[in-house]
Formats: sequence, C-alpha cells, structure tokens
Amino acid sequence: MDERNITDNTKMIMKAKGVSIRALAEQIAMSSVSLSKMLNNKVSIKTSTLIKISQALQVPLENLFVETPRLYQVRFRTQKVMSAREKAQRGQILRDSALWMRDYTLLESVTNENLSSILTSHAFPSEPKEAAGKLRKVLKLSETGAICDAFSALVEQCGVKLRLYPFGLKKSFGLSIGIQDGGPAIVVNNDPEVSVERQIFTIVHEIGHLIMHHDSFQFDEPLSTEKEEADADLFAGTFLLPDEALSYQWKEKGALSFVDRVLAIKLLYKVSYKVVLSRYKQLFEPKFNIYAKFASDYAKEYNHDLKNHYEPFSLERPVAIESRFPSLVKKAYLDEDISFSRVQQILGLDIEQARELVWSWKEL
Repeated sequence: MDERNITDNTKMIMKAKGVSIRALAEQIAMSSVSLSKMLNNKVSIKTSTLIKISQALQVPLENLFVETPRLYQVRFRTQKVMSAREKAQRGQILRDSALWMRDYTLLESVTNENLSSILTSHAFPSEPKEAAGKLRKVLKLSETGAICDAFSALVEQCGVKLRLYPFGLKKSFGLSIGIQDGGPAIVVNNDPEVSVERQIFTIVHEIGHLIMHHDSFQFDEPLSTEKEEADADLFAGTFLLPDEALSYQWKEKGALSFVDRVLAIKLLYKVSYKVVLSRYKQLFEPKFNIYAKFASDYAKEYNHDLKNHYEPFSLERPVAIESRFPSLVKKAYLDEDISFSRVQQILGLDIEQARELVWSWKEL
C-alpha cells in the first residue's frame, strides 16, 4: 500500500474535521509522538492502526487508501481569506467531489446509462436573461409557470449530475464541474442552515455558470469574477421567476400588503424572499432600498427579524433530490457489475447500513 497517499489522506481529513494529532492519538490510544512519526512517514502504519484511525475520524477505511484525484474544470467560489482549517475543508470538498465524479463515471459505464446534456447540445445567448429564457424554452416550460415541483427531474433533463453534500464551510453554497472531469455536474451545500430555497437557487446559479462561463473553468483560479457571479445570479433569478411571472403575480396579488405579496410569490415559485425582492428591484424600482423596507415591514407584521439567514415559511422538504446516482448504484449491484463492498464504499455506508440497503433492493 502507498503509505504516503494514506498519510496525506489522513492529514487532510484531520484538518477538515479540526482534529489535532494529540486529539486523534488519545482516541486511538497512542502517543502523540508515535502518531506524528506515522503521519510523517517515518515509521510504517499497521492495518489495525488504520482501522482505529478511520473509526476515530468517522470515515470509511477505504477513504484513507484512495488515490487523491483532482478536478481540472471546476468553479468553486469561496472567501478570499481562509483559515488553514477552511482551506483543508475546501480541499476535502474538492477531493470528495472528484471521487464522486469518478464513481459516477464508472457507474454510467457499467450500466450503459449516460446522460446527454442539453447544456452542450444547444447554443445559448451570453446575456443572462436571454440565456435563462432560452433554457426554459428548451425545457418546454411556460413563461409564467413555477418549475420546482419537478425540480430534480428538470436537473436530470438538463443532463446535469447533482449531488447534495454538507460543506461545513460558511458562505460557500455550491460548485460546478465541467465536461473534462465528467460533468456537467453540480455539488450543492446542504448543511442544515442552508435553506432548500437557497439550494434550489444555487443549482440554477451553477447551471448559469455551466452555460455562460464554460470556457473559464479553471482549478487554479477558483474565484469567479464579480461580473460572472452577478450574471449567474441574474440567470438564476430570471429562470426561477421570469419577468412575465413576477409582473402578473404582483398585479394579481395587489390586494395584499407589500410583505404578504412577496411571501405569496415566494411560496408559489418556491424561491427565497430575497429572490422575489431582487427580481422586483430589477424589474420595477432599481434605486429603491427594498430589502430594508421588507425587513422593517416583516418585523412589524410577523414580530420576527430576518437575521441569521432566516427564511420565512421555508420549504421543509428537500425539493432537489439527487435520485439518479443511488439508482445507478442499485442497478450496477443487482446486475452484478459492482460488489457489495463497492456499494458500501461508493455510498459511504457502514456494513450494517449497506446490508440493510441491498436487502431492501432484493426484496422489491
């Protein structure tokens, strides 16, 4: 076994989880000095020690052995100033995303079920609102209809691979992966504090990048330009809540208060209140400080502030579900293209969870 690869993986996982050598040494009943020597490749690591390390770090043992893959076409916007731990978390997210893409490519190959992407088979305008309108037409959506009831199906129809993954990283909501690395694919942060509305917006935001900025995916330049981010935001807002839809609904709900009109449209289109406010500002009153007015009026009407990313009447169920990947694992296993241990590794399950899952497959 490649011990340097093992120690690199272990140290990356430790950094991402904020686990020190001393803390890990205590958990596996080993001296800090001995563990440090192992992690710096000065002495060999026993298999029994690796098992203890994987259990202490709460990761599958296989994660310590895998060759560290790399993504070459990825957009992952993060804060410009990051701590060592945040950088390690970012690295872990990219590493896990690369492993996921590798497994996804394998599953598509053995099951002979490949997605065709309309993002690459159609020509889209570079202007965000026009591109959003073109995508709705390609998907045969009406000019005013809400799209989120069948959102996961629409993502699949776009030919985009989707993964929901807890980033554990503040102010980072998603990343997109280009064709060269097996995409188009999107990984979305589904940490508990990230609302479903935010996840939906992030998915469409990243689709905007895949459509409009596909030539500027570079691993070594992870920070998108402000213009590209603004374009992707406008694309997402327009796709989810088109001009015609907002204009019609705003007039239709004219009898309601300002706050209740915003909330009614938010609930109908399954977007965040900020998307409604942003689209209103773009369409009707660009210079009006609509966010301050909404926050003030909402506090008066509902006796609650909007601090700490509070989302009024937030969606409770995950609308955007990554259903295709698990179904490919199931098909590959039942067709005997992958082993039980591979199922366990790909889905990150312990042996009992994996046994229960494959048993349920066989019972159907």
